[in-house]
Amino acid sequence: MPNNWIGPVDKNCSAFIQCLYGNVIQQNCPNNLQFNNITKECDYPDVVQCDDGSLPPSGPTAGPSGTYCESKGRCLGKRDGTMLVDDKNKCSGGYIVCQCECEVAFTCSAGLAFNQQVLACDWPENSGC
Repeated sequence: MPNNWIGPVDKNCSAFIQCLYGNVIQQNCPNNLQFNNITKECDYPDVVQCDDGSLPPSGPTAGPSGTYCESKGRCLGKRDGTMLVDDKNKCSGGYIVCQCECEVAFTCSAGLAFNQQVLACDWPENSGC
């Protein structure tokens, strides 16, 4: 391969290889990101949609930044970046993003609600509110 060639690692979504002066260097993407072979950069798992068969991190150190979280079950087994409506705050713009099987709460800008069909903040009438 030519110098500075970058490509994926078989059966490892979070790693990539780079060829430098005839040497192969394997690197890992940080923070649960995965290698995007189209952009040649580390990217969010929901964008890359790579499945190498590995289970998401779990246990007491699986939370964002290694902190413990209460998952409430909705993010168990879900890929990082999965977006869900926050049922308690649905029409006030609440939504959840799964990270390491933990629920990270977000809120849409004032006047908007989370639309589960398009996975984005939208006008309330489009979001079922």
